[in-house]
Amino acid sequence: MSGRKRSREGQLAGCSPEERVTSWFTHFRDLLGTHPTVDGAEEEIPAVLTNLEIDDGPFTATEFATVKSTLKEGKSAGPDDKLLAEEGEPTTYERFLSTSEEATRKWVPTKGRHRASPRSKHPEVVRARTRVEEARRSFEREGTAESQEELNGAKQQLFSTYDRIKGEELMEKVKKVATVHGERRYKESWKVINEMSGRKRSREGQLAGCSPEERVTSWFTHFRDLLGTHPTVDGAEEEIPAVLTNLEIDDGPFTATEFATVKSTLKEGKSAGPDGIPQEVPKNCDLDDIILEICNQALMENIKPDI
Repeated sequence: MSGRKRSREGQLAGCSPEERVTSWFTHFRDLLGTHPTVDGAEEEIPAVLTNLEIDDGPFTATEFATVKSTLKEGKSAGPDDKLLAEEGEPTTYERFLSTSEEATRKWVPTKGRHRASPRSKHPEVVRARTRVEEARRSFEREGTAESQEELNGAKQQLFSTYDRIKGEELMEKVKKVATVHGERRYKESWKVINEMSGRKRSREGQLAGCSPEERVTSWFTHFRDLLGTHPTVDGAEEEIPAVLTNLEIDDGPFTATEFATVKSTLKEGKSAGPDGIPQEVPKNCDLDDIILEICNQALMENIKPDI
């Protein structure tokens, strides 16, 4: 819900085993300081653990394949460009970097940046993020346990501030949904609900076209291609006898019972039709006789009102 991702804390910087070993050594060297002066430093210290199967020889193809399997696509490049030789002929590693850079430009697609959430620009979130950056610079400069503890505290404060701001925004949206629902502004309430849930309207079933005329053309073209041309039928004017006869079908004027049945199916809160009359009007106003007369004139006498 908070969108918080796993922290990268504890992961060694470096794109190769050599770089990670160097990072590990540098971190603890800066953390522990210089070597102390010890009397009898030349005295041999007995090994605590013996007979360990530690291979200190060159890296093997299996070890490289293991490291290679942990690489993830779509991540930003590492600091390889800082490892180039300052002078002399290009090394094998430099040629490898230049070739990789060229292949990346040609074949690796560039991912667009995600639009930042409005809560990321909230003043409290900005202040908490600034504190994290200051704590990170302090930790990189000093490397002490106190500075690391301060960095962890700043991160936790940023996460809690972000979660609190998000919770406040959700509560505001919940209150807005309750308000517009009470005022029967259902379209606006569903819009807020979809924003909260992240649900988007599916385009399934929507005809292609930017205007009613284009959508009608798309509909006609679809069925024309689907059904093909009109077949040639001999005796097309011949009368086709009825298969089912004596069916109880009332083709007379609409009755008050039929109108009441249709009226009971009307739902409030829906958009009005071409006449601009909302469904609350025929359902809640005593206009049954007038509406029934208009419907019967359209059915029996083909007298239709102008819309």
